[in-house]
Amino acid sequence: MPEGPELHLASQFVNEACRALVFGGCVEKSSVSRNPEVPFESSAYRISASARGKELRLILSPLPGAQPPQEPLALVFRFGMSGSFQLV
Repeated sequence: MPEGPELHLASQFVNEACRALVFGGCVEKSSVSRNPEVPFESSAYRISASARGKELRLILSPLPGAQPPQEPLALVFRFGMSGSFQLV
């Protein structure tokens, strides 16, 4: 069960791992997920994270000039009894 300190470390990991990376395209949903599609697509964006309690927030922030123009999007992950993180 991830606790506050683990989620805080996970947010630090995301921020370190993604600091120098620029992502592009749309967000791909896992084929086994029952969650809704994520309506986000950009030619260039960065990912940052913050943690609070049992929530991990990923912020997808388009870079200036990225197409199509879009506002940043926050994805909130709520953790209960299980959870893990992997950069692929």
